[in-house]
Amino acid sequence: MASPKSGNRCPPILHRERTYILLGRDGRRGGGRILRDQGAYEERIIARLGARGREMLEALAQEDPVALTNLCRAEKLGMLPDAHLQAVIGRFAL
Repeated sequence: MASPKSGNRCPPILHRERTYILLGRDGRRGGGRILRDQGAYEERIIARLGARGREMLEALAQEDPVALTNLCRAEKLGMLPDAHLQAVIGRFAL
């Protein structure tokens, strides 16, 4: 990676490392510790939830950001069955 003084700028790396759901309008996290690559797993969970997936995860993030991180961790490990996902989402009456 080139230093800013050298004049050679590296192109940005495009990937989904950080969370998108927990970032507020001001760009700060909603609270809690997040996974380094949480955004990628949020997107996978959103896809699994269907049309209202983003809305449901945003509501969950407002109610319990730690629960969202735990869902992402389980998704990352391949240990998030549909029944568990629906139970967590349903627990928050989303």
